[in-house]
Amino acid sequence: MDPKTVREDIERLEKLITKMKFEYEQFIRGTIKLPPAAVEREINNIVQSYNRKPITNTTMRFRFNNLTARFLSLRQKIQRDLGIRDGFIKAPAFHDDEREVKNYSEKFIKKLEELPANYDKQKVLSALNAKINELKSQGYADIDVSLEIENGKPRLRIITKDEKKTFQD
Repeated sequence: MDPKTVREDIERLEKLITKMKFEYEQFIRGTIKLPPAAVEREINNIVQSYNRKPITNTTMRFRFNNLTARFLSLRQKIQRDLGIRDGFIKAPAFHDDEREVKNYSEKFIKKLEELPANYDKQKVLSALNAKINELKSQGYADIDVSLEIENGKPRLRIITKDEKKTFQD
């Protein structure tokens, strides 16, 4: 195989992969009506032709293998996105801390957003959730949470209200 032809095919493959990614993003958003099947078919032809006749130049083979892996990864991502869009695949679940944010008041969430950028909001939520779980395991059922920012630092206020418990003999 002529090294010049291999180099040109690899450069064309790289451009086609970029074009395919762009066109699929447009398709998923709904700006174009048909998926770029012609581009994908051309990429498949290049990949199959070089899989049948191995590339002898190690640099070109390395670049080709990387592009092939990128193409396969992109195709897998696209299939997952299309499956989610069409309802065949469930959307990924939210992280536990993100789900827990919904349980707090809007006032608390606004205060959380006011935290300085150097604070990790997920860490604050994790610490809060750990403390609430600890209190619930101790028997407290009614727990009020507030967040105050003092001197740029978050201060969580957790107030428990003793629940009246009735015991039957």
